[in-house]
Amino acid sequence: MRDSNKKDFYKDFINSDAYQNIRKIVDTLNSMTLNVVEQMKPLNDALNSLKDSLPDFSRIYKPMLETAKRIGEIVAKELDNPDSSLSYYQYFETLSDFFWVMPYKVTSKQIKELIKDEHTEEEFDRFMLDYFTEPLLKELFFDIEKMLPENQKVLFSQCVNSFNREEYALCSLGLYSIIDDTLSFYILDKGCTSRRGIFKPIVEVMVENEDFGNSHAMDYILLMMDKNVNDLYININFNGNISVNKNKDTNRQTSMHGKYCSNKRESDLMLFNSLYWLLGLQRYLAKYENRLVRKKVFELIK
Repeated sequence: MRDSNKKDFYKDFINSDAYQNIRKIVDTLNSMTLNVVEQMKPLNDALNSLKDSLPDFSRIYKPMLETAKRIGEIVAKELDNPDSSLSYYQYFETLSDFFWVMPYKVTSKQIKELIKDEHTEEEFDRFMLDYFTEPLLKELFFDIEKMLPENQKVLFSQCVNSFNREEYALCSLGLYSIIDDTLSFYILDKGCTSRRGIFKPIVEVMVENEDFGNSHAMDYILLMMDKNVNDLYININFNGNISVNKNKDTNRQTSMHGKYCSNKRESDLMLFNSLYWLLGLQRYLAKYENRLVRKKVFELIK
């Protein structure tokens, strides 16, 4: 893909309409790959009906079939490769729907195997409850603590203790405080309480500078994180019936305002995993530290 085309492609990711369009494209490619013969049959029938009226039919027909075959082979190869950009797009689509960023230390091969069948968020969460074994959790907690600033280490230790005592509501309250502070890494005005949409201006500038797409693994992590943060910080109508329409029924606004706190283990696992990637993204996006200002929306300081 040429740089200009790649720039346009990734620029489409940052608005929801483009997400829907690309999903349709991926569905079509999947359909082509899995049902090539069925998909080609109507075209073959139509072309065969034209044989008598097109003297040079064979000259046109064979290249068309060869091109279709090559396209199918390329798409199949990309879909089979767990580290391809197309595969990472599938991870982004599925995990974002499930309220997850790429699970800690999962391999691309593992996640591709895990999402190959249709699952609900609740089913996927059950997989995650089994995936995050005690040894893996110890590694996750250790790696998070290494990346945390000193002023957050005591609170994080208390979050871990609450989690181990199965006090999940208390754990999530502490994690939201740390996530709030972690996201302020990008904001010039540390007193700003907004967090939704915080990554959009960064992605836009990365696209403009043709930096987006150079590391598709981390760039898709960024897109997953953008979706995850926007879901965590979605506005709730406190005057109505409070409901979080996710199996992991956690929300920053309801938790920190004392309206509703999730008491699910899977909710806290997701928050720990999100915190890990937020801290990792700080290194990847270090040049955007203190670069955002809040007006009507976040804007990057030029």
